[in-house]
Amino acid sequence: PVDVRVCYAASFLSLSVSYIVPRIYPRLLPVLQQSAEDAEQRKQGDGPLPTGLALSSDKLDQEAVYVLENGADVYLWVGRQVPCEIVQELFNVPGIPDIQSQSTQLQSGEGPNLTRVNSIVNEVRRQRCAFLRMRVIKRGDTSETYFYNSIIEDRSQAGMSYVEFLCHIHRQIQNKFS
Repeated sequence: PVDVRVCYAASFLSLSVSYIVPRIYPRLLPVLQQSAEDAEQRKQGDGPLPTGLALSSDKLDQEAVYVLENGADVYLWVGRQVPCEIVQELFNVPGIPDIQSQSTQLQSGEGPNLTRVNSIVNEVRRQRCAFLRMRVIKRGDTSETYFYNSIIEDRSQAGMSYVEFLCHIHRQIQNKFS
């Protein structure tokens, strides 16, 4: 852990803001759900990325698939109750228990869900000007720690969520000027 922190500190000194921001506050994108606003944007050709979600585990639906990107990696999180048809289309395996997080890749081929996932991942990579490594993570897997380390709006061991921390800092600033 100390070596990782030193590596990040050294890399932050040489990176531009556009590369640092996603490391501090990653993007969480729903893959299969599409709001009316997102559908309208896609029709107008404004890009394939859906509206991002808050980085909270409360936002995760067990019947959904999400992309989380932090500027270095792309995590494809698969909920426990994703329909088998979608799992088959995306990964060419019959069900969620058959997904091997370390070796599973997206299937190549056609299909509306597969096309949507590929377009989101490719757009994220295009925006970052880099080929970000993709990891498939299913709910309940040991590698899920990588994913949950980026879900920063949840309550931490220190006892405050991200929003509570911001409110606390805001109160301290107000008290200082009162």
